[in-house]
Amino acid sequence: MKLFLVRHGQTGWNKNGILQGRTDVPLNDEGIRQAIKLAELLQNEKIDFIFSSPLIRAKLTAEIIAKKHKLEIIEDRRLKEIDLGEWEGQKTEEVLKDPKRELWAKYELNSETPGGESIGEVEKRVFEFLDEIFSKYSEKNILIVGHQLVNAVIKRRLIGKPQDFLKNFMDKNAQISKFERRDKKFSLIS
Repeated sequence: MKLFLVRHGQTGWNKNGILQGRTDVPLNDEGIRQAIKLAELLQNEKIDFIFSSPLIRAKLTAEIIAKKHKLEIIEDRRLKEIDLGEWEGQKTEEVLKDPKRELWAKYELNSETPGGESIGEVEKRVFEFLDEIFSKYSEKNILIVGHQLVNAVIKRRLIGKPQDFLKNFMDKNAQISKFERRDKKFSLIS
């Protein structure tokens, strides 16, 4: 099994340093160009199934890739980005000044965003999704289009690193990570 993990292309909010979480912000022109480039980079890979968050920025990225592979997208709500609660729509630099952010930045499972979701809640739903696809599609090649924290959680699970390692797994827009499973263990191959 190979697993391709992709973060969606750029949005206007990404470009302007605004936290979007569950806010359904579309790709900007650069994000569309990035998604087209992703499709080109992945065109020679054998992909059996494409899963995507239902948020438009991930879904459109997935659609552009899927078109090259003549595949349908399977949307899964468990791949939605973290609900950032009161931080949604705020500039990153402002949120960094919030004293609650300091606790959350330690990436502890019970760390909650004010009025939003905890990292543990994100891990629970994402791990449930992963268990399901590993069970149903163990011999298939899967592409997942997700979001920054969701993808970090997936990487942490695949590589088996401790919780505080999440901060080292934060992807840039349109970043691809490729994993291969051998002997029930995943390895990052690019």
